[in-house]
Amino acid sequence: MPTFDSIYYEVAVNILASNPSKALHMADSLYTYSIDDSQRMKSIMLTASIYEKREQRMVAIEHALKALEIAHKIKNYSFQARIYGFMSTQYRMMGFSDKGKEYIQRGLDISSNIENKEQVTKYQAMANHELADYAIEDGDYRKALDYMNLALLGYQKEEDPKLRSFQLANAEELLGRCYLALENNEQAKEHFETANSLINLSGAENSIWASRIYQGLGQTYLHNNELDSAGVYFRKSFRIAEETEHGALKESLYESMATYYDKRNDRDSAALFTTRIRDISRENRSKTRELINSEFNRATKEMPVVKANNTISYGIASAVLGIGILLGLYYIPKRNNSKSVDPDLDQSTPSNPVLISERTQELLLEKLNEFEASENYLDSNMSFSVLSGYLNTNSKYLNYILKKDKNKDFNTYINDLRIEYIISKLKTDPDFLNYKISYLAEASGFSSHSNFSANFKRVTNLSPSEFIATINHTV
Repeated sequence: MPTFDSIYYEVAVNILASNPSKALHMADSLYTYSIDDSQRMKSIMLTASIYEKREQRMVAIEHALKALEIAHKIKNYSFQARIYGFMSTQYRMMGFSDKGKEYIQRGLDISSNIENKEQVTKYQAMANHELADYAIEDGDYRKALDYMNLALLGYQKEEDPKLRSFQLANAEELLGRCYLALENNEQAKEHFETANSLINLSGAENSIWASRIYQGLGQTYLHNNELDSAGVYFRKSFRIAEETEHGALKESLYESMATYYDKRNDRDSAALFTTRIRDISRENRSKTRELINSEFNRATKEMPVVKANNTISYGIASAVLGIGILLGLYYIPKRNNSKSVDPDLDQSTPSNPVLISERTQELLLEKLNEFEASENYLDSNMSFSVLSGYLNTNSKYLNYILKKDKNKDFNTYINDLRIEYIISKLKTDPDFLNYKISYLAEASGFSSHSNFSANFKRVTNLSPSEFIATINHTV
């Protein structure tokens, strides 16, 4: 008869990827038949992990907090530290980096109470892995490599061979991503190939983690222009990703596949994946808005009652303030798309110069190019703040790059992209010549017919109707 731990591993690594509903049912069953608090705690965390992979992060956090209560009750410091690490990941993925780092620090602090030094080493490996993810978000890939090399030392001490292979596979995948970002394709390929071997040894070759590894291998072959090999791994990754509810995984993969088909001059497939990118990106942003709103409501409920001297807990107040700022990135009204100054725009002046390294400038330009290729500028809710968040940068840096390298302010930059898009459609897709101007305006991301027409004429010196007439005349 299968043991609790064997069922736990099978659900967490394999069933979750292929059948989330079944995984959730099995996790509930594990909880029902748990014989002690330790098993109940693990079952609840398994449920939390399932909700995490379904990107229902607030539900995942709620379950993690329940598991944390049990961990405190039975004084299981190792699991307390792991749960804090899990909480850190959730908040990092939602964009609350400061809060996430606070949780990882709590985990490191509590790990000092763990008597078993091997358990301390294992937790520190997980913490270093999480810190590497934070470094990647900051664009500091060298720092991420340092953290991951420390994590590898801990993972290699895991006694369970399947779990050790699984942890090392994920570590190697992250190392591959770092080297890919540093444009060291040979090193990247070496780490992805190692990850591929290890994920097979772990029995998780059909999991979402395997999908990431296959995508990484596809990208290295794509960079080397080995298109046949790239296609093999992209298709392997795609087969797994399509069976999951993991939006971030799909968005990243679709971007890779659009580039792949573009290099193969397969315009139809490239266009299909470009459309998929737009759809999944909108879906992911919608989920993010819901997550932020849920976290705002949860944090607000935790606000202390104002005391007689009108003092409150500044820790909670600043957390809600941070959430409020993030809400501003998503809950925004449709703005007038004319050339008025965006209120979020930072107006740097010669007396207030922006200090930005060349490497940061290069990374931002790369991200801008990716943004332009994704066509996310067609979203009518795209604002300066949203773009800053999308690029994971601040307003000063973005404003500087737009002025220095694009010679444009934000509004002109976005509106020019939208007009260029619709001009391309008018020239290449005959159906667009028959659409109403109001539809063209909406399709290109403008909030009104008049704003679209004004910007169209600014760029082409012709009204949309006049431009269409010139094309019809030449056909």
